[in-house]
Order: sequence, then structure tokens, then C-alpha cells
Amino acid sequence: MKKLFTLFAFACICVASFATTTAKYNVTATITADGKSARSLTQVLDVTFNGTTATITLPAATLGNWTMDEQTVVANNATTTTGTVAVETAINFKCGTTSYVGRTTKAATYTVTSGKLSMTVEATVNGKAFTVKYEGTEIASRTQNFNVTANLKKENDQASLRQVVKVIWFDSIKKCDIILPAAELRTWTMAEQVVKNASYTDAGVITLPAAKIVIKDAKNADVNVTVNSTTSTASLSGSALAADIKAASPAGDAISIKYEGLDAAAATKLNSAHMATYSSDSAFKITTSGVKAYTCLVDGSEIVLLDLDVTKAIPAKTGILIYAPNADKVEFAASTETPQTINASFNSLVATTSQTTVSGTCYVLSNDASFKQYTGKALDANRAYIPGAKSAVKSLNIVLDDADAISTVKAEKANVKFIENGKVVIVKNGQKFNVAGQIVK
Repeated sequence: MKKLFTLFAFACICVASFATTTAKYNVTATITADGKSARSLTQVLDVTFNGTTATITLPAATLGNWTMDEQTVVANNATTTTGTVAVETAINFKCGTTSYVGRTTKAATYTVTSGKLSMTVEATVNGKAFTVKYEGTEIASRTQNFNVTANLKKENDQASLRQVVKVIWFDSIKKCDIILPAAELRTWTMAEQVVKNASYTDAGVITLPAAKIVIKDAKNADVNVTVNSTTSTASLSGSALAADIKAASPAGDAISIKYEGLDAAAATKLNSAHMATYSSDSAFKITTSGVKAYTCLVDGSEIVLLDLDVTKAIPAKTGILIYAPNADKVEFAASTETPQTINASFNSLVATTSQTTVSGTCYVLSNDASFKQYTGKALDANRAYIPGAKSAVKSLNIVLDDADAISTVKAEKANVKFIENGKVVIVKNGQKFNVAGQIVK
């Protein structure tokens, strides 16, 4: 029977618990093997913390004819400061081309104090004693959470859901760990897990390694899926994350896990009038309900609002004004849909998809319902401003009417034009008129 790759419990997978986190340490590994003199190596020790366990990746090491393969061991009763690898834990070795399985002879306890890690692994293999002592300092990291749309595909079956992907960046070594959220599907279940040690460039290109992803099949058996590092792609552009993970099951089924989304921290907080400007360097959709969105056109001393369709994607690098009377912040998600058409000639808002310094004076949204002239420090990324050359007035005031959301916008000492229900409306002395001079109710 054909296996379906469809959503089983949407509510269960929309929220990520983020139990998983990772850390890396620059360590000196001091090795003694088979009575040979100690050798010191500079290595990176990798630790993944998940609940009360810690998975420690021991880097490969060589002394004489003996090689310890790169491998993972599990520490129990673990925290970010301590944990213990049990006695009799298997450690894989090679002598020349012959493989051996050694066993730890003592419990190996790691401790982290003020960012410094210490751990000693003692094992016996083929009757010979091995000791590896690790000591080093944690590599600085930063964490980003991304609100993403996840598109999952197995052969011709697919599902789409909203999730959160966590990325931990280690800038000094240009590596990142990508924590994939759990996904529960009808026939496959993927627990929260990590694609470790992806490399990245300053241009935002992320190279995914041939990592193992463990997925449980319909019989609850573990299926090891290997990421295809050649065909998989990932990137970070401004606040937008995109990752297309390609893999194949041992049975040959083609698997694709595609994430697209924006930095969750980039969700825009609203001012006291429940307004904000926003822009992104990728097309996006507004995911918060009850939000109205507009572009703004300044014509001399007048400003015109053009209503946007908030059910459709908004183009990249487009500045918009948002108003959410019942919210304190508005969230967005990157979108691959064809965005609605916005004529840039009719939008005076200029997007700031990165931190931007404006030469001269401009208008920025203040903490009330107005754009005010501004000359000063750089403008924040993912916002929008109005160039000062468009008008000589000191402020552009936005007048709110909760029944109609934003009903009028006016410049100081000016009549006002705006678009309402697809028609031009003129406001004079607080009264709305159409272009024929008739009163609009």
C-alpha cells in the first residue's frame, strides 16, 4: 500500500519546545595509547544537550598505528555544566585497517565551569589501555529562531506546516548547527534533532554536511536518512532563512524537507498607536490576524494610502505601513507565492532591508500616528522611511478611526487624498468627498 506523507496532528507540530541546544569547545586533547608517549591535539569537541542527556561528539585522533574514529557518546544526568558517560560505553578504534570496539573502564564525567570544559575518557581495546583528556574553552555562539513554512515531501506525497527552526551560529569558526523541529506525520515521525557543523560564508551561503537524520517509519523502526550534501541548499539573506534538504531513504524514496521563513525576533513591535513600518529582502506574508497594511504615496504636501491585500504575499524590498488595533506586535513569514503587484511609482516608502543611513532629512514613523522629519543615526533594518525631498512639511499625521481602521491621512495644512475601497477619497475639514465633490459616508 502506498505510504502517505501527510499531516497527522497539525497542532502537535506547530510549536517547537526547543529542548535541544548545542555547544562547541576549542580543546586540547592529550592522548596516551598502548603505552605510547602522550600526544596533544587541538580539536573541537561538540556537545548536544537534550533534556537530561548530552550527546558528545569525540573528534577522530591518531597516535602511532592506532586511530580513534570520530564518534558520539551519551552522557546521562546531564546539564550544561555536568554529565557522566557510563562505564562500558563502546568506543571504536582502528589499528591499521583492523577495527576494534573498546569499552570505557571508568565513568567519564564532563564538567563545565565558567565556559571551560574538562573530561577524561579511559578505555581498553584489545587488552591495551587508552586515555584521552580534553580541556578547553567554549566557542562563543549566537542563536536565531526562524518562523518558517515547512514543506515536506516523500515521492509524490507532501505536507505543509508552520514551524520554528533554531540555528546556532559559531562565528569564529564559520559553523552553524541547525535544529530541525519535530514533525509527526501519518507514516513517518521525525524527532527534534540537529544537522551539525554546516559551514557558512559572510555572503550567507550555508553548506550542509552529509548528516544523518533519523526518521521512524510506520512500524516505529528507526530509518537513517543521509542528507545529500551535493543537492541540498541553504542560505541566510538578511532576516530570511531558506533550506532545502534533500535525502533518500534506504528503500530509495526521495525525501525533501524545505524551510522558508523570517527571523522570529524580527517580528515588528507596534508603537503606541498600534502602527509600524516593515520591509524584508524576501517576499513575505502577514501571519497575525486583524492587521491592515498600506503603501503610502506623498504628493507635494499630500499623502495617499493604498490598501494592500493582507491575504496575499507582499513583494521583497517593499516598504509598507501596518496597523493592528488589537495587537502589540505583528509577525511575518517568508513566502514563495507570487506576490501581489505593487507599483513602486506609487509608494513613497523606502525599504530598509539592512541598517541604513540616510543622507539628509527623511520622515520616519514616530511613537504616535505620524511620520516626523528625522536626521540622525542609522535607521533599523526591516523598516521603511519617506525621503524628506518629497515634502517640505514637518510631519505627516495619520488620523485613526477604529471603525474604518486608518480612515484618513493628512499633511499639515493640506487636504488629503487616499484610496478607500478602490476609489480616491478626499478629506477636507474632517469630511470625506469623492472626486466629483460628493460627500462620502
